[in-house]
Amino acid sequence: MTSGRPAGRDDAHPTDGAWRPLDAFVKTDADPAFACPAGFTGFTVRWATVLQHPGPWDPFYDRLVELEAPLRIDLDDSGPAKRHRDFDRVLDAGPDLVCFDGAATPWTSSSFERIDQAAAADEVGLVLTAHRRQPKAEEVKRLIGHVRDSDSVTALRIDPFDEDLADDLGGQEGTGLFSPGFEFASAFRRGAGAAEGRFGLLGPAAIAQALEMLRKDLRGALTLERKLQRFTEGAFTQATRRLGDAERTCALAETFAYFEDSRGVPPAVIAPVDWAALLSANDQLELFPS
Repeated sequence: MTSGRPAGRDDAHPTDGAWRPLDAFVKTDADPAFACPAGFTGFTVRWATVLQHPGPWDPFYDRLVELEAPLRIDLDDSGPAKRHRDFDRVLDAGPDLVCFDGAATPWTSSSFERIDQAAAADEVGLVLTAHRRQPKAEEVKRLIGHVRDSDSVTALRIDPFDEDLADDLGGQEGTGLFSPGFEFASAFRRGAGAAEGRFGLLGPAAIAQALEMLRKDLRGALTLERKLQRFTEGAFTQATRRLGDAERTCALAETFAYFEDSRGVPPAVIAPVDWAALLSANDQLELFPS
């Protein structure tokens, strides 16, 4: 598979690049081949989605096996007893990475050690999420402690994007950092090499071009970041105002695919008049640099 990793970093990490979220595609029974194209570093899905949509999920998992693409399964926050039970079940689902709240309380040394040892035995990497909450200093201290004491923690994740957290967590030697949303360039310059969330809805060619900009034109990448935010929060939000979250997410991926390969087939869920407004917005923003 073509890697979607930013080039030119001395501290490159295996998680660096673009990760596509699959939850909306699974929930809407989308085509796995469209949802999971080659060219991504990996793909993510919430454990709740796998549990609630086991039938639709199976062909997605088969597609990832076909691509030999890494899969990260994300555990929702829960009490320690349920967290341990779910973790054992998640390992059986065959992920490469498992993500969960790394600073959730109560975490005891023995409970974290148990999960860490189970992950190591299955050769599964752990990704610990940091949230934008107070007190940040205590959360950062706990997360760094888990990184130091763990055999399996391979990356940290911030949700939502937070400059202070990125600065605090982006310099851990040998540890990757995931950042959500379109802040791929803002996060990159603070040490986050793995971009996920809505950024992962871009097509693989557009993503490769955006990640290349990180190496050659960081200022241009920051401009692209702002354009993506303006487009999705403005014209696209207005055009999809009647859609549910999952439908809107899939429509965004279809919109980006249209712009990338000029296939001439707009998302069916977007009305023609709204689609015309989207095309006009893209022309005005010059969204995808050539």
